[in-house]
Amino acid sequence: MENKEDAINKQIDEQLEKLSKKIKEKLELEKQKLKDKIKEKKLLHIKIGKLREIPNIKVRLDLQPNTNYIINSILFCFANLEIFTEFILSEEKNEILEQYPHKKNFIRNFNDLLINIRDKEKNTSSCDFMHNYLKTEMKNNYLRQEPDYLINHFLSTLENEINLAKVNKENEYSNLISDNFSITLKKKKICKICYYEEEISREKKYIIDLFLKKSDIEDGVELQDIFKQLLLTQEDENNLAEICSRCESDVNINKSLENLKKYLIINIAYFLYFPVI
Repeated sequence: MENKEDAINKQIDEQLEKLSKKIKEKLELEKQKLKDKIKEKKLLHIKIGKLREIPNIKVRLDLQPNTNYIINSILFCFANLEIFTEFILSEEKNEILEQYPHKKNFIRNFNDLLINIRDKEKNTSSCDFMHNYLKTEMKNNYLRQEPDYLINHFLSTLENEINLAKVNKENEYSNLISDNFSITLKKKKICKICYYEEEISREKKYIIDLFLKKSDIEDGVELQDIFKQLLLTQEDENNLAEICSRCESDVNINKSLENLKKYLIINIAYFLYFPVI
């Protein structure tokens, strides 16, 4: 008869064999995914080779009145991002665009513009149709000069329209913006006495504001700590109306980033300091 020790060893061997099988299956799956990704990249570079290397769009100010040319600079940056180049060259995008047959939405105009400004056959690329659409859609906000507002508006609109298209989740562009741009800005307070930490808010962001308050950085400060300091507004640093819920002592405010994605867009904001009289 099988003794107790042999039975235990047999169970261990069986579990190790199962674990080994799962690891091998996982490795094979990842290996196939890597092969598929390499194949996709090769096909992408072949397609890109047939396009204009640098997108052709006016980025300098023009004499044409009532046209917001900051928008052109933003669209030029978008056009040079790999993820958007992959999007306009993919077959999967059609599942989304089929839901928008007319140019009364942002994603259709955006797609057509990115194709238009990459076309080698065109010596000049017009983006008038995009501006005409934005003037109608954005109304008074069309002429706003804040890049962070415009970038946020464009990315938010793209995400909303993709969500409304209700494409198959297996479509790699079903979460195009969330998967590549959306991050989480977490705000918490840390007690100065008992060090109790409490989360205040958690906010989804496409753009992170960094607040430059002083030119000198103390020696020996870690880069990560410097970055966290730059996330704080003046109101955050003043700890207005914030106390520890455990011991009611003063707290420090801390902000950090979570769920970082492929692209991180940073908006530099400046604080002006005035002496208190």
